[in-house]
Amino acid sequence: MGQLHLRAREGARPEGRARVSHSAPAAPANIAAKRLERQMATALTSALRIASPRPGPVARGGHAHGIRFRVSRGPVVGRPLSNWAGQAAPSGAFSGELRSASRPVTIALPDKMTWGPAPAMLPAGANVAVLEGDPTKSRAFTMRLLMPDGYQIPPHFHPAPEHVTVISGALMVGMGEKFDESQMKTLPAGTFGMIPVGTHHYAKAQGETVLQLHGIGPWRLIYVNKADDPRKKVAVK
Repeated sequence: MGQLHLRAREGARPEGRARVSHSAPAAPANIAAKRLERQMATALTSALRIASPRPGPVARGGHAHGIRFRVSRGPVVGRPLSNWAGQAAPSGAFSGELRSASRPVTIALPDKMTWGPAPAMLPAGANVAVLEGDPTKSRAFTMRLLMPDGYQIPPHFHPAPEHVTVISGALMVGMGEKFDESQMKTLPAGTFGMIPVGTHHYAKAQGETVLQLHGIGPWRLIYVNKADDPRKKVAVK
């Protein structure tokens, strides 16, 4: 077996032993990776400095948790809805839109709501005000229903959950396929109710009553007895 000869350099260890280095020079790829890491850290620090809330006077409209926002003082314009159930829909009840830095905030004041005849699927005599969205579309909506004293809605159900809040007056509600006033319960102002999909129920206003309905459209009402549908009665005449 051949012998390994080490050529001694100046300053080498005695007895021909070579010095072994334990720190290998960094490869070019490692150098590039560390440089990229430093650049990303610098960029992230700059971004956080820009995005962080800064102390100081807030913009017109106030602040929340140090985040600034502005309120628009531009004019408010109501937006009419498209035709609903074959009749003219009421004008939009938007009485105000406060604009934050990114999106509008809808405000509907009680004395600024625009009321119009309820859709033809409901018995005549009620009025509706759409506060947000469009009940005819597959999107979120909020509307109010104004019913005169004694106004009745025959047994019916909905293809989507119905969320009801009694704003004023009182609502008498019964469950089942036949209108039976003796089985009805009175819900005073302030009451909230959620009626599941397909639940048969009927209602009557006790005094002038305002309901608020909200959910995901399109809002529909299906009568248990098709002869109770006001649209059928109009067609017969």
